[in-house]
Amino acid sequence: MSGPQQRLSAILILAVAFWIAEALPLAVTSLLAIGLAATLGIADSPDGGNGSDLVFSSFSSSVLFLLIGGFLFAKAINVHGLDTRFALRVLTLPGVAKSSYRVIVAFGLIGLVISAFVSNSATATMLLPIGLGLIRTLNPIMAPGDSDSSEPRQTRFATALMLMIAYASAVGGLLTPIGSPANLVGIGYIEKLTGSSIGFLQ
Repeated sequence: MSGPQQRLSAILILAVAFWIAEALPLAVTSLLAIGLAATLGIADSPDGGNGSDLVFSSFSSSVLFLLIGGFLFAKAINVHGLDTRFALRVLTLPGVAKSSYRVIVAFGLIGLVISAFVSNSATATMLLPIGLGLIRTLNPIMAPGDSDSSEPRQTRFATALMLMIAYASAVGGLLTPIGSPANLVGIGYIEKLTGSSIGFLQ
């Protein structure tokens, strides 16, 4: 390996070691790696150009700020309990609570809509405790009687609800650019390689 490649490998090993050992907070380690990459001249061009601009310019991408905005939006929804209110509002619609299948489909629609505008992982994380509470509440009602006879129905409903949350969040993440970090990364590469920009609605 050339000198810049060796220095970059050393920074990578140092960052991984600090992340595993938690010698510094994760964010501090990340910033330290960026700073070392800029100061050690890893991205310097052969003609003597300064590579610090190249290192830091990657963090000024509009795609990155859109991703940060999506995470802030998800945090605001979680802090104010909007996800819980939305889920409970849908579940109280006429006819939804009359069937366990309708409850599962309603949860799927909730996950689909939320994950279109929030990271799909964050959506699944927000809906999981709501789904678990619903399972604990509905299991005695759905299958009264001794535990042996009710266990298969409980298992089917719980499994279906958990899978619906996961699948709906994954599918909803494909609807908009901020639905999944992978969407933003892909859009960034497309814009960089082809020069064509993809709008939000497009």
